[in-house]
Amino acid sequence: MQKQNATFAWDTEIFMNHFHPKIAVVMHNTYAIDKPELNHPPQFRLKIMREQEMEAQKGRKSTNKSLRYYMRILHRDIGFLMIGLTLVFSLSGILLVYRQTDLLKSDTAVVRTLSSGLTAESVGKALHLRNLKVSSDDGRYILFSSEPSVHDGKYDRENGSVALTEKQLPTLLNKLNLLHKVGSANTIHWFSVIYGTLLMFLAVSSFWMFKPSTRQFRRGLALATGGVAAAAALVAII
Repeated sequence: MQKQNATFAWDTEIFMNHFHPKIAVVMHNTYAIDKPELNHPPQFRLKIMREQEMEAQKGRKSTNKSLRYYMRILHRDIGFLMIGLTLVFSLSGILLVYRQTDLLKSDTAVVRTLSSGLTAESVGKALHLRNLKVSSDDGRYILFSSEPSVHDGKYDRENGSVALTEKQLPTLLNKLNLLHKVGSANTIHWFSVIYGTLLMFLAVSSFWMFKPSTRQFRRGLALATGGVAAAAALVAII
């Protein structure tokens, strides 16, 4: 009897050192009732207790999944899913900022056929040229340019042929820019709509990454406030 009491006290000390005090008492009492023999080595009993605690924690987690849990999961998975589209839109956005320069562009000869007998203004609309400048018009040929991308343009009124030299990006980069500028008439525009919606979700779901009582959450609020203020300032400046 004295040996069992000594073992009981020693086991209680083990539980107190490895578990929360309240959990240790409950687990020790449960173990003493379920396993009254107390003849196993102390290390073996401690291993059993750890396994039981882990199983109990798993059960509690599986039945107590909050909104924050699901928001964190969605934030993580959608973030990985959008890596490809983010790279595409970020790169094409940077290129569009410098679209009025010759960055990464090279001269490319372009030949097209339009309707015959067009005026210079109609040629500009047909070719989507905003800054059309006519350098010569002899009744048959119209010589034109459009800064900064088009020069040495020539339109033949009789057959409608157009020859010009245009500064263009490499094929892949040009496709990325077209994807960024796609309009609602093109079915592909739904990818842009979905991407924008998911991007907004990632921004909002950031508030569920940490508990409101934590320092990380307060820091996030400060950064979010700064970001909104910077965006408002940019809109006001433009």
